[in-house]
Amino acid sequence: ASIVVINYPASLRRARDVQRQNDLKTYQSALEVYAMKHNGLYPTSGYIPIPTLCPALGLTEDVCPNDPSSGTYYYQTTSNGTKYFVNSTIPTSCAFPTPSVIG
Repeated sequence: ASIVVINYPASLRRARDVQRQNDLKTYQSALEVYAMKHNGLYPTSGYIPIPTLCPALGLTEDVCPNDPSSGTYYYQTTSNGTKYFVNSTIPTSCAFPTPSVIG
């Protein structure tokens, strides 16, 4: 006989962290397509919640990912729009580093 013990809260945290990483990849892809259409420039902005860019990126509301724990993903560019930074905050008790994408 075997007994399996599952740490359910830890499994949920890991699943949310993986979802965050996938969400940031979705934004990265959309930003790269945007830049290809705009002479290599990303939408210029200060530090803002990235879902506000979804219409400009061509992401519909049902495709525009939101943080699985009601947090927010953030976006910022250099002043000339040639580089960007996207990040999400992950609780400190997780096994993954805070995902970020720098383009």
